Amino acid sequence: MPYRHQIRILHDVAPDGTSDPDYEVLLSAVPCDLKPMGGGEIYRGLQIEATTTLIIETRYNPAITTQMIAENELTGNRYLISRILEQHGRQRVLLIQCTEPNNG
Repeated sequence: MPYRHQIRILHDVAPDGTSDPDYEVLLSAVPCDLKPMGGGEIYRGLQIEATTTLIIETRYNPAITTQMIAENELTGNRYLISRILEQHGRQRVLLIQCTEPNNG
């Protein structure tokens, strides 16, 4: 089954100790499927932070880690990678669990 979406994988290239991350494209035009899984709210002090959880399914690539960010090439939405699972243990398909912070 062909994948319908494309993402970029970004990694932080800022020097250690800086508070603002500086992202650079590591991989681009990565074919994938985006599967929304739900959402929620986290209370932080007096503020509510809303998040959306989704699964990105793509071909196996050992370069992708949880220290990186996935970015939808069409919309520019960024997803924080929280977990990476190798489907069926055959090094063919990755399931990348992400959260999309609601910055609005």
